[in-house]
Amino acid sequence: MRHATLRQLKVFVSAATHLSFTRAAAELHLTPPAVSIQIAQLEREAGQPLFDRLGRKLHLTRAGATLLRSSTAVLTQVRTAGEELAALRGVEGGVLNVGVISAGDYFFPTLLAQFRSRHRAVQVLLGVCNRDELIRRLDHNLVDLAVMSEPPEGPHFAATPFATHPIVVIAAPGHRLARARRLPLAAIAREPLIAREPGSLTRSVMDETLRRARQKASIAIEAASNETVKQVVAAG
Repeated sequence: MRHATLRQLKVFVSAATHLSFTRAAAELHLTPPAVSIQIAQLEREAGQPLFDRLGRKLHLTRAGATLLRSSTAVLTQVRTAGEELAALRGVEGGVLNVGVISAGDYFFPTLLAQFRSRHRAVQVLLGVCNRDELIRRLDHNLVDLAVMSEPPEGPHFAATPFATHPIVVIAAPGHRLARARRLPLAAIAREPLIAREPGSLTRSVMDETLRRARQKASIAIEAASNETVKQVVAAG
């Protein structure tokens, strides 16, 4: 693959991890046709298909799975080399790719502003998603820094705690349980709940807490962000 480019490898890694050209295009700020063109060029260079296309679903071929491992390693090495060369030049710059759980909407912009005031030469790419998606991005080296609760364990990750993350139950002011000083889990489980989506830490903690109490949640609405949950609850 003498003529494969880093751009093509980056597009391929994104498409292969998402198994979607559309999601890869959104992540890389490209159009889906542009992603398709890059993948087609890379497949011609490889001399074989990298994806099996079954209807609208994508699956990696054996060649695609092999190339994904190699491409991820190559892109990591190139990024590391760039950072080391910049350090040798005494230049602070480059791109910092940060992933934040949705709860970070409430505190991370302040931290980001403080960072930017000290490191104006650094371009920050910020993505907001739930915990499962953030771990997936870490596993595939798609983010340099992840801000989350309960970081994954393992030798490939280094975690530094910097704040607490309380999880609470909220209700509209007029709700009959709003003024209760103590809320038994059984009482909470009987209510129609507005909950975060599966894959978020908030949902995982809620499900596990109720499971241990031998209670089952009655989910009325699922929402993909804490702010949406708050607004739905406030609306009654």
